[in-house]
Amino acid sequence: HLTLKEASAKALLQNPTLSVFSLEKRVREAQTLQSGLLPNPRLEVGIDDVAGSGVFSGFGRSAMTVQLGQLIELGGKRVARINASLISERLADWNYNSKRLDVLTDVNKAFVEVLKAQHKVFLSEDLIELGTQFFNTVSERVSAGKVAPIEKTKAGVVLSTFKLETEKVKLVLEQSRRKLSSTWGSTEPEFASVVGNLFEISPIPPLEPLNRRISKTPYLRRWETEQERRQAVVNLEQSKRIPDVTLKGGYRRLEETNDNAITFGVSIPLKFFNQNQGAISEAQNKLAQTKEERRAAKLEITKTFLEAYQTL
Repeated sequence: HLTLKEASAKALLQNPTLSVFSLEKRVREAQTLQSGLLPNPRLEVGIDDVAGSGVFSGFGRSAMTVQLGQLIELGGKRVARINASLISERLADWNYNSKRLDVLTDVNKAFVEVLKAQHKVFLSEDLIELGTQFFNTVSERVSAGKVAPIEKTKAGVVLSTFKLETEKVKLVLEQSRRKLSSTWGSTEPEFASVVGNLFEISPIPPLEPLNRRISKTPYLRRWETEQERRQAVVNLEQSKRIPDVTLKGGYRRLEETNDNAITFGVSIPLKFFNQNQGAISEAQNKLAQTKEERRAAKLEITKTFLEAYQTL
């Protein structure tokens, strides 16, 4: 016998969709780790004035340069990347919590359907018992000549109808049991029946205290975090307007004079044409879009809540 608490626990532990959302959290954590890593240094090796003609046919006048370069990110790009990734982790948490509530809702609904189907089966079996008693009584009265034989036929039809209805509700019960077991990823029900009081009625709580809790649901909190993430992406794209600097330093060997030298330099891209304007505009528009989506989500959730309250 399965209780609602046991069914909910099984679903939270074994539901495959929840497992996917749990892995998504790990994916976001890995992205945060990657976004915080420093750029790798760059090793360059070059040999000049070789394999030519005349005096440059060999390596006698060659010059070999070994140089190490390191990209220095400016404008707070690394911090902006990490911040956006950390917010994405929080967003994954809200998505998981939202899906967790969805799963619990599905379990509750499926559990009640099984409980209701069980009760219908019990009622149908009681009707068969009553119909059988009625049929036997009518048969005795027909045999005694107290009622017409047609009454026995009528009683038999009623009894057959009860038996057919019982077979139907048993099929519904089996379908409901499979639906409930699917909430924890099982194709075959591993329980014989569920335990619960179908007729226990709880008092309806006041509207306003529940209404004030809507803003705290993960369905809305995720949009608040999504808006923060979009703002973080805007900041990240704006930071890319500032060019990065690559510092280079190395060693040069001059074969002709048998001399050595140290080389160093700085590389800075000139942002004349591409200042990341398109990506910044895209991020800003997505931020504005998210604000409207957040408003729409709040209206939809409030509407759903009020409809559910009225139904209750």
